[in-house]
Amino acid sequence: MEDETKIERTPTPEEKLKEDERDVFLREMRGIIEKQQKDIELLKSVADKKALAAYYSRNRQALPTIVNLREMDGKIVVGWKTIKDEVYKDTATNRWIEIQTVQVLFEDGTAKEVPFTDFNRLYTLIPCARKGVITNDDGQIALRLVRQDSGKEYTVGAQYVN
Repeated sequence: MEDETKIERTPTPEEKLKEDERDVFLREMRGIIEKQQKDIELLKSVADKKALAAYYSRNRQALPTIVNLREMDGKIVVGWKTIKDEVYKDTATNRWIEIQTVQVLFEDGTAKEVPFTDFNRLYTLIPCARKGVITNDDGQIALRLVRQDSGKEYTVGAQYVN
């Protein structure tokens, strides 16, 4: 077996000075960043909440351009609401029983009541391109969507996509 010896290279005074300058620079930058973070937190805590909310609403991230609609029984789902949500403990089996029923609203104006588990198993996702955003006075957002395969347009609440 060969005996390997490591040769340690000692830094020159110029290299050592550069390393010290980098360490000093990094410490200074870290201090500046920490001070700025404290200043930001201070400003947020004393800021006018209404103005801050308006700023965040103006500068929020853009909504995705491709979203998915749900399709059940060959119809596009434009909404749903919970009809029944019961939770109780079965005394015979000592197990929790949950009965959930959802009313699914379709594009043609029809509605269908289905168990929640079936609703989450039986839909297929249809990709659609977002063409516009509609906001009402209450701040609720609806999306104007165009189906990519057929070109049909839909207006659906933002909470009912993807």
